[in-house]
Amino acid sequence: YTGGLFVLAASGDILGSGSIDCSGGNGGYASFTSTEVLYSYGGGASGGGRIILLAGGTISSSISCNVNGGSGGGRAGSKNLNSSAYNGGRGQHGTITKVEGVAV
Repeated sequence: YTGGLFVLAASGDILGSGSIDCSGGNGGYASFTSTEVLYSYGGGASGGGRIILLAGGTISSSISCNVNGGSGGGRAGSKNLNSSAYNGGRGQHGTITKVEGVAV
């Protein structure tokens, strides 16, 4: 899955505390079955999402936003010396936009 999208627009202040999380998902782990294989690739992670906060007044500094990309999936070791194993790639980080003092 992807990090998602979160938009909050207010004509006044955005108050409160806590965390808004639109982080990406982790990639899957590569594992071997009873049959030995030559290649092992961990799954690629998804990217972080997008958070947009628009306020006519101010935005509380106690609100944290997370749009981190997920971690790549791990590789599995092999008994075969000629095999190749690679971790999956990390997802790109998303974007956070906070704009205060705008007409909403």
